[in-house]
Amino acid sequence: LEEVVLGCIQEAAGVAVSDYDEPLMDAGMDSLSAVEFRNLLQTKVEEVKIPGTLIFDYPTVTAIVEFLGKSLGDPVAGPVVQGSAQRSEDTTLAVVGMACRFPGSSTTLAKFWAMLLAETDCTAEIPHDRFAIDAFYAPAPTKGMMYVRHGAFIDGVDLFDAAFFGISTAEAAMMDPQQRHLMEVAYWAMLDAGVDKKAAMGSATGVFFGICSNDFAVLSTDMEGAFLGTGMAYSIAANRVSFVLGLKGPSMSCDTACSSSLVATYVAHRSLANADCERAVVGGVNMCLTARNFVNFCAARMLSPDGKCKTFDEAANGYVRGEGCGAVLLRRAADVKEADGVYAHLLGSAVNQDGRT
Repeated sequence: LEEVVLGCIQEAAGVAVSDYDEPLMDAGMDSLSAVEFRNLLQTKVEEVKIPGTLIFDYPTVTAIVEFLGKSLGDPVAGPVVQGSAQRSEDTTLAVVGMACRFPGSSTTLAKFWAMLLAETDCTAEIPHDRFAIDAFYAPAPTKGMMYVRHGAFIDGVDLFDAAFFGISTAEAAMMDPQQRHLMEVAYWAMLDAGVDKKAAMGSATGVFFGICSNDFAVLSTDMEGAFLGTGMAYSIAANRVSFVLGLKGPSMSCDTACSSSLVATYVAHRSLANADCERAVVGGVNMCLTARNFVNFCAARMLSPDGKCKTFDEAANGYVRGEGCGAVLLRRAADVKEADGVYAHLLGSAVNQDGRT
């Protein structure tokens, strides 16, 4: 079967595939040659009804060969998703992978932990690569201005390894930096649990992200292009990870303001309990790219003038805006072996609204 598939790819697309786990679209196949490949393969394997969406359902040579092998005895077989999860009464989840990119140069779990132990104050004056703060700053509350100069910011907000994810420079330039950082950190969380690209491809892994700010929409006002619509969409933040890594579980982004990541975790918990997926990568992101929300929140007197949070203190005078991106990989605890690394357990979750308060 492998030789048949490779021969059809070569004839239809003129592509010599060396990495059988690389998506064929990344290897050089386009939509037209994908149709030709499917039609040619159908003539070679007449016993199997091959779907028109073949390389979207099975994007790699390995996945196509597995599909054909499993389908030879079942001509109407649909997309094959790895695993056979069963609904479980025990809904305890295990955190098996984590990754982060937080202020204070906390780009690894070890650095984040060291920052916490050292009780480091990560607030600083708003960097010039975000926006020209002096154009918006006024010490006293003033319409259209901001009375704060501080926040907590990550390093390298503009950096992204587009080539690693098979994304062109043109498309990467039109992606919200929040999408870019979520892609990297989500993959790091999976890798932390031993799930690399090969293991992820075709797996029943769900993606659940919390995201609620869209400063990039302000920055891209004068931009136009085929990639801009997807580059700004919340939904694509999660869907892009599923597409690039070939993940076949549920994929969605949640916007419930400050609780977005917590609600995403809740949805992932329900999805795992219902056996909608076998693994779930849950992430959250926030980046302060423009002055817009600083100005809006200052108008509402929400921000601390001295740039310090004093939670539960009588001196509290507002909060401080901050950036960050974090992700965890969750599995049902019952499916995790003793040899697998487990950071923590999630015993339960719930969501409600406090109505008119």
